[in-house]
Amino acid sequence: MGEAKRRFPWEDLASGAVLLAVALLLLVQTLEMPAEASLYPQFVLGALAAASAALIIRGLVLRGGLVAEGPGLTREQLLRSAAMVAALVFYVILLPVLGYIVNTLWLVPAACLILGYRRVIPIAVATLIMAAGAYFVFSTIFRVPLPGGVLVS
Repeated sequence: MGEAKRRFPWEDLASGAVLLAVALLLLVQTLEMPAEASLYPQFVLGALAAASAALIIRGLVLRGGLVAEGPGLTREQLLRSAAMVAALVFYVILLPVLGYIVNTLWLVPAACLILGYRRVIPIAVATLIMAAGAYFVFSTIFRVPLPGGVLVS
């Protein structure tokens, strides 16, 4: 058996720095939101910032050559990742037109299928619970209106 190749953890530093910058930028924007509506986003963004900082620290601690090279991503994993990114981009683009409910009714099943989950009934139940539950939480508890799209027009 040969010795495993080693690499500098640039990916940890770069992805940690980008995610930390995005988290902090969005965290600053939540300061303009009403207090009750900003609580959840601030919690999530704070957790993202902490995880990003940990990733940066990991990259700095694992200096030159301390991370073993793995086999990398397979073609299927890359395609699934690209499909998820594409689905999320379409979701964001279509959100003002279709609204939250209609958009979520296609995104959740699409994400399940992209990730390899094929059981139709659990996907349908999870989709309905997630769409209705999130809509209820944001509109009733947080009092944040979600885009209505064709349902409201």
